[in-house]
Amino acid sequence: MVDRKPLAVVVLLVALSTFLLIFPQYLQANPSDSFVSLKTQSDWQNALADGRIASVTTYYDALGAHYGVIGEDFIQVPPELLAAGSESGLGDGLLMYWGNSESELSQVATWQYTFPEDPNLIGSLISTTVIAPAGVQSVSLTINDGLGGWISWDWNVGGAGPVTPGVPYNVVINPAVFAPQSGSTSFAFAGFNPAIAVSLQADELAVGFNNWNNFPPVPIIGGIKPWNYWTSLTVAPPVPEPSTMMLLGAGLLGLLAIGRRKIK
Repeated sequence: MVDRKPLAVVVLLVALSTFLLIFPQYLQANPSDSFVSLKTQSDWQNALADGRIASVTTYYDALGAHYGVIGEDFIQVPPELLAAGSESGLGDGLLMYWGNSESELSQVATWQYTFPEDPNLIGSLISTTVIAPAGVQSVSLTINDGLGGWISWDWNVGGAGPVTPGVPYNVVINPAVFAPQSGSTSFAFAGFNPAIAVSLQADELAVGFNNWNNFPPVPIIGGIKPWNYWTSLTVAPPVPEPSTMMLLGAGLLGLLAIGRRKIK
């Protein structure tokens, strides 16, 4: 009597491999498998509560790389951060607002997301959406690694910049591509290694205090001062390439052939 169990197992494996080859979208990572998935108000609240997201109070080199060359002085101001929902009128996200009324200089504010475990970002994609109101001059996104290296992209707001004031602007970044991305106005890096990333920083440069009347009221909070809004931040891990799956399928077909020979 022939034992058909080995053949059945091999057939099942081949069928699974074929399915994944034909429908590769099922290989996409679920939100729970992502390095970062901040989409709902509670996602942002939890990240604030456990310290993954925090205000940045110290100067970092990427600020000088972008804003130090625009021909004007600026100061760094620690921002207030609020996880907001539908009451903002902008969807679920992170509201950042800041300002020092004692200074007439342009003012930068930054928030940072620290990875709970340092991920290897090679092959991953970072996606987020920012809303920058009138009065903001520039938006930047920086990634830092564990050895002090960094990479940063900058987008101008209004004028010739790609970001229209008050309109959501989606940014998609491949951390392993050392070049302008998603229409960035400028780009800079210093010895960055995406395999040992530790944090993300998001900042904005606002016009000086004398020009704050350009800003619409701060959502939820009220009052007139610089602010911005970030939504749907995800860092998706790499997806296996079709060539990898084809090799897997070929291997399983080989197992099938071996199983059939043994049965005969």
